[in-house]
Amino acid sequence: MVRKIPDAAIFTKDPDEVLDFRVSWASVMGADVDTIATGSFTAEAGITKDSEVMTTTYMDVWLSGGTDAGDYEILNDIETASGRTWQRSILIKVIEK
Repeated sequence: MVRKIPDAAIFTKDPDEVLDFRVSWASVMGADVDTIATGSFTAEAGITKDSEVMTTTYMDVWLSGGTDAGDYEILNDIETASGRTWQRSILIKVIEK
């Protein structure tokens, strides 16, 4: 079963910027009890996922591009060492600065 965490943090970026965004899982999974075993980000079409970084408690995604006035959902899926699966999304609003 995948547990979707309702949060949808909202961030802004310029189409020309390359920025990193972090999703922390420590408070949800209890970092002293569980850790991230696998994880990935999925970016909506129109924005580029350049790379991702995974630790035992958080994941970072590096994003570039996007179209001015575009909104892009970025989904982070993880599975923990004890087998829990969670999803969390962030919303990137692209605004020409």
